[in-house]
Amino acid sequence: MEQKEKRQIMQSANRTLAVTLFVYLAYSYVLLFLSNVLGEWLPFLDSTAFQLVSSQLLLLVPTIFFFVKNKLSPVQFLRVRAIKPLTVFLVVIFTYAAYPLLIFCNYVSLLFSESVIDHTVESLLNSLPLGVCLIIIAFVPCLVEECIFRGVLFQSYRKGGMTKAILITAVLFGLFHMNLNQMSYAIVMGMVFVCLNEATGSILSSVLMHFLINGTSVVMSAVMYKMNGKMPDTEVAFDWKVLIFYGVAAGISLLIMYALLHAISAIEGGKAFPNCFISDKAEEKTKVGSFALYAVLVICVIMMILMEIGLHMQS
Repeated sequence: MEQKEKRQIMQSANRTLAVTLFVYLAYSYVLLFLSNVLGEWLPFLDSTAFQLVSSQLLLLVPTIFFFVKNKLSPVQFLRVRAIKPLTVFLVVIFTYAAYPLLIFCNYVSLLFSESVIDHTVESLLNSLPLGVCLIIIAFVPCLVEECIFRGVLFQSYRKGGMTKAILITAVLFGLFHMNLNQMSYAIVMGMVFVCLNEATGSILSSVLMHFLINGTSVVMSAVMYKMNGKMPDTEVAFDWKVLIFYGVAAGISLLIMYALLHAISAIEGGKAFPNCFISDKAEEKTKVGSFALYAVLVICVIMMILMEIGLHMQS
């Protein structure tokens, strides 16, 4: 692929990202307006399940236009490729080996922020069967988010160098959650998802891992909710011993994950991990940024700040 063509794909991805953010924000306000005006006659507008699923599926529209406009095959571009059964097994182990790292990031972030998803999860668990909650909270979001962030964005940005692609998509993935708590561990997991993708050569691996993380969270919340009649308290107090314990566990977690990525890349016959992240020097010099990308970053930061201010005012 020529340098000019690579640049065009990256700029198209940036515009797609900007449109995706606009659609997400606009739909949120439109849905709120329609709910207030027509909620009495159309009660499903007030449904948390409808709001979550419809907003997630709507985010795929700009992605679809990206493929149509650039005449790209979604299967080929996203790298939708079957992975071996042994790899599937190792991805499951890899997912739960990552939990100490995830817990450490979550603990640190909760020292400065609070969880914003507990109310949503509690509302769904209170009104819907667990299986339906898994589809709404775990499956649909992981499928949509992987297509956008590890799909369109990462596969476009990697043409400008692997290092930039990993960091930019991870930061965007975190910022798109628009709250400090989720952003902290989403950035870390965004990098982990990319590593897994490169080790397997398939986006299906990160879809599976993403679903397992979301799904495990839903199941654990459901168990706690059934036992206590409410969601568990997520407030944490600073404790050096706890911080050090979680930090050491996260370090061990990273070593295990590194070894597993080596094994997975060997099984799938790809480049040995982490050699798969070595990119051409010419690619590293290619400019990825544009006005659309910078605008998205600024808007997401502003929205996250407003969200945190709102949460502190409520508490």
